[in-house]
Order: sequence, then C-alpha cells, then structure tokens
Amino acid sequence: MGKVTFKNGTSLEFPPSLESFQGSRDFEPHECQVEEFAASKMTKEAIKSTQIREMTDLEKFLDLYKSVGVEPEVEAHGAGTTLNLDNCLEGIDGYHGFYTKIYFDQNGKFLSQGIWE
Repeated sequence: MGKVTFKNGTSLEFPPSLESFQGSRDFEPHECQVEEFAASKMTKEAIKSTQIREMTDLEKFLDLYKSVGVEPEVEAHGAGTTLNLDNCLEGIDGYHGFYTKIYFDQNGKFLSQGIWE
C-alpha cells in the first residue's frame, strides 16, 4: 500500500489508480511516492498475469486422504495414476482382502473408483 501527499497537506492511500489524480492542480507527488506507486502497480500486474492453477482431482483426493492421516499408495502408469487403498493402511478398515482403486487420467482428472475382493 502506498500513499500520495497533496500540496494542501492531505494524503491518500492507494491504489486507486494514479491516473485518476493527474490533471489535478493540487497533485504533486514526491518522486519516491511515484516510484512506490509504480512498484505497487507492477506487482499487481505481475500477480494478475500469474495464472492460479486449479488443483487436479488427483491432488484433491491426495490432500483429503493426507489431511486425515491416510497415505494411499500412488501408482503412476502410462494411462494415468491410480490410488490404491486397502485395510493394511492406517485409517482404512474393512474385510480382509477387500481393496479400492481410484483411477485418474494423465491430467489428474477422476475417471472411476473400483472396490474388489
């Protein structure tokens, strides 16, 4: 956050944009204030230009399991990734010999879940 000081002693924290004050007779910012504003504006533009990538389904599943203390076995293969969960894992319970596999494509998009004996 920056600040512009006017001749009459009042000041304004910015942003708003510097352009909205140009043409005002009272506007005469100090050089360091203009540089600070420019740096602030460049930072905002850099943030806007950085795309925030949405989490894949695979990342969401892994985060969910890990958040409750379960570490699924992750198997990467040519078609994508599989999460393997069976009753040998801490936090997973069920009949002996039953297990579940959760399938994701190469981009981490959920495909299906199977439960087998």
